[in-house]
This record gives sequence, structure tokens and C-alpha cells, in this order.
Amino acid sequence: MPALRFLSVHMAECGTVVPDLPLQLEDLEVRNVPEQHLQSVQRMPNLRKLTLDWSGGGALDVAFPPLPPHHRGLQWLQVCLRPASTVLSLAKAHAATLQDLRILCASEGDTPWHFQDLAEGLGRCGLVALRRVVLLRGYAPGFPDNKLPHGKESCRRQKHAVWDSLLAADSKAVRVVTVLCGECDKCPAFPSLGDFTWQD
Repeated sequence: MPALRFLSVHMAECGTVVPDLPLQLEDLEVRNVPEQHLQSVQRMPNLRKLTLDWSGGGALDVAFPPLPPHHRGLQWLQVCLRPASTVLSLAKAHAATLQDLRILCASEGDTPWHFQDLAEGLGRCGLVALRRVVLLRGYAPGFPDNKLPHGKESCRRQKHAVWDSLLAADSKAVRVVTVLCGECDKCPAFPSLGDFTWQD
């Protein structure tokens, strides 16, 4: 499959060994992410867009090393995983190129999906190319109504904290990073598989 550039994988919980992903991918979506696939991302030199949704086994605590010199780096990243340390480590590894970051998280409450140190963590990632952060509020396993805890006031505070943290971390303060909520704000759609068009 040397010509394969775009791939969407939905892993079933079947207990078998998962096959390796092709390393030449430019765009990858993985649902029910196994740790093996999560760690292979850094070995895909042309990967520009990545969507990671859930892990059948719960939290995936993975630390990502810096990118190897030949890796072009992600521009788009949509992550529906926990803990926050995994999300932040992946964002930091792609800090030089990442422009659009979307993170599933609660704006309030005492759940593993409420990343209380998210703003501070993003500020420490050195996201020099970042143009947009979208805080996703949708479906999450283990919640009675399948929606993460979210309130308008807590959302406003969370967005402001993320924006302040990114602004404080950027000594140039020339670029503008937009911080949006996927539920409260009108957000450009995440590009579909194989689409690399930036939308404001």
C-alpha cells in the first residue's frame, strides 16, 4: 500500500494484535485508539492531520519524544483522549507546526475529562504556529447523557484562561490565537479526511 495517504481506522475491541499503520500517511483518523497506534504517530514523517477518538482501555498515558528531524509535523490535531498529559505531550512534540488544536474536555466538574491545568499546560508547550484552539464538549463515554459537564460561565473562564496562557507564553505577541468552544461558539469544521484546506 505505498500509495495510501489518507486512512480512517475504527478499532474493534477484539483482543487481537493490531497491525502496524503505514508510515507514509498524511492524514489519519483512529477510533478506539490502541497505544501502539498512538506511539507510531511520531514515525510518520509526512503526517499533517490527526484525529484520535477514545481508547477502549480508558486513559492512555503516553509521553511523546521530540519529533525526528525528517518529520514535517502536524498542522491539525483533534484529540478525544485522556489524561491531559498525553494531549499536551503530543501538542508539544508538534509545537513548531501545529495550527489547529481541538481537545475534548469538560469546562467544569470533578471528572477525569475536566483538565484543570489545561491552560497552564498549553502555555508551556511552545505552540509558536498555533492559530486556533477549539475546546470540544461532545460525547464522552461514562456520562449519563453522554455530554461532558459544561456551563456558559465556566466555559468563558476556561477559554479566557487558555487565551491568557498562550498570550503570556508568546513573547512576540504578534500572532493571534483564537480560542473557541465547540458548543458555545461558531467553529469552522475540522477538515474531512484528505482535506488540507484552512478555514477561518
